[in-house]
Amino acid sequence: TTEPKDAWSVLQDLADYVAARVVVDFLSHITISDNPMWRLDGTQTPAYSWYRSNAAAVQFLAEGTGAVSQLRMKWLHADGEVAGTVAYPATPTGIGKVETLADAIYPSEALALLALQRRYMVSRNPFSLVVQPAQSETRIHPAQFHAVTWDFDDSTATRTGMAISVDHVLDKNHWQQAIRMVQLREDVF
Repeated sequence: TTEPKDAWSVLQDLADYVAARVVVDFLSHITISDNPMWRLDGTQTPAYSWYRSNAAAVQFLAEGTGAVSQLRMKWLHADGEVAGTVAYPATPTGIGKVETLADAIYPSEALALLALQRRYMVSRNPFSLVVQPAQSETRIHPAQFHAVTWDFDDSTATRTGMAISVDHVLDKNHWQQAIRMVQLREDVF
């Protein structure tokens, strides 16, 4: 964006600009790397797969603000002048609302459209997934991809999500864990 901001906001904008991931650890070490979240070809490889055999419980939550039919954004030249408007998908899907994002600087229309496509991938489904593993796993952390395949009645629900939080509770010497994910792909039944 073009307005003055603090350093963290600028770093977030730069990471978005180049589709990178910024990780700050508990010692304030900063690591910048490729962000697998933004692979548009669907190549996110799940770190974990959850089924009835290894998950104590799974919840599919519709907690977002609603489906998005189309995203629009003005992209700007480096000097702040409006270069054009991009929309993704080109035609609204008819399910959900059309949203307009804040203006942002990009070097080309193609890169602005890619940024919009990345946002659409997450915003098109306002669903979260919550998995409680049957046995807690210490290596699970936010930003990992997970696959959930859950059989019920005569159907199977298959979802892919990215972990946004991992909670641990120790109660009466029993360790429980909950993984909250944002759903990334279309539903498959």
